[in-house]
Amino acid sequence: MLRQKQDPGTSAYLILVSSDKLELKILRRYGCRMSKYIDSQSTGKDKLECPASSKMIRLIVEYITHHEGKSPDPIQKPLRGFKMNKNVPSDWDAQWIDEIGSHRMNLFRLAKAAENMGIRSLIDLACAKIACLVKGCKNRDVKRILDVKIKDGTVPEAAPNK
Repeated sequence: MLRQKQDPGTSAYLILVSSDKLELKILRRYGCRMSKYIDSQSTGKDKLECPASSKMIRLIVEYITHHEGKSPDPIQKPLRGFKMNKNVPSDWDAQWIDEIGSHRMNLFRLAKAAENMGIRSLIDLACAKIACLVKGCKNRDVKRILDVKIKDGTVPEAAPNK
């Protein structure tokens, strides 16, 4: 098993700082394995500013920590059904993304945050959920589902999931 070299003087943990200044701790090796952004930007640092809100960083840390820094098995394409548990190999991933997807703005924000952080498996999971939402829908329904109001290049804040 290969071990990543750690810079002398750096902690085994990395503090991710969200755009709204919340700090969350993650094992450095987990973050570096799954996120191109963390891997490329964290060298020699104990804190890393991230291009995402605290809510999205919490979700990203939860996802990376659950997978222990290892990318899950890829999602088979084409998707096999409308339900995530039929499309992803992990029941945890299916339940987790279904819960986030219950509020589509959070789902879109998570996909964008995963893209900004370079987490390919999370981008694929979020996009698969979006595809499940629109699969089999008529054009007017797809427009309603994907109706995201973007102002000044930012996605508006969503209400918390209930």
